[in-house]
Amino acid sequence: MKFDKIALLLILVTCALGARFLGLPPGSGPRLPAPKAAVHLVPLFGETTPDLTNLQTRIESFTGRPVVLHEPVGLDPKAFDSARRQFSAELLCSTLESAPGQFRLAITDQALFTSAKPEWGFCFGTRFEGGGLISSARRGDAGKREERLAKMSLRYVLEGAYAMQRVNNPRSLLHSPVLGAGDLDNMEYRL
Repeated sequence: MKFDKIALLLILVTCALGARFLGLPPGSGPRLPAPKAAVHLVPLFGETTPDLTNLQTRIESFTGRPVVLHEPVGLDPKAFDSARRQFSAELLCSTLESAPGQFRLAITDQALFTSAKPEWGFCFGTRFEGGGLISSARRGDAGKREERLAKMSLRYVLEGAYAMQRVNNPRSLLHSPVLGAGDLDNMEYRL
């Protein structure tokens, strides 16, 4: 009996430390509804290929569900706008395939722009039917970049795979709108 209590205590401490190591609060992973789609991560490569294993682990830790990591896919050169020196988010999305029952989240380290808001210098990402596209470009130093990418990715996963709605709470991952890095920095790993 005493051994069972010690073992349970060790498991709880290990889970809390593991969540803290991943940058998630202890006991993270709120009670989520059943997902409407399985999450698939797709690295898009240009000059480099983003390593998404940490992001995969963070999404799995938060949702409590497995995430499929795909082989890297090349960026379509036709989506590159040489005048802006950025890729068109809409053109890249049109080249990404989604499948029934899957939410495909494509990640690139290349800068994106959206034709929906041409006055914007860049965009963090965009959603499309069955998936999303996120850029890690222009997100600050390596530490901030990884944290901001994780928050934006979880936001897209919660919206796309779990069909959750945006809220007016600047601390929530589902806060709307996200207009800059400061909005991502204010978000916490909560709904």
